[in-house]
Amino acid sequence: MEATFVQALIGSGPIGIFALYFYLQTKADREALRAERADRLIYDRERLETDKKVAAALTVLVFKITGSVPDDRMR
Repeated sequence: MEATFVQALIGSGPIGIFALYFYLQTKADREALRAERADRLIYDRERLETDKKVAAALTVLVFKITGSVPDDRMR
């Protein structure tokens, strides 16, 4: 599919060559954005796990200090 598309753009003259250049640029940009989103998703997952661990540690700390289980009103 892409090879036929590229041949058609090249064969259509100067405007087609410009369109091919623009297509290849946007393709690289799309791939970079996709990689960035994947990295962000990994970071967000790691951050969520860290936040859960911190929340659990704080709950234990509150329990040790107050001697009672914290309820949802503290949030």
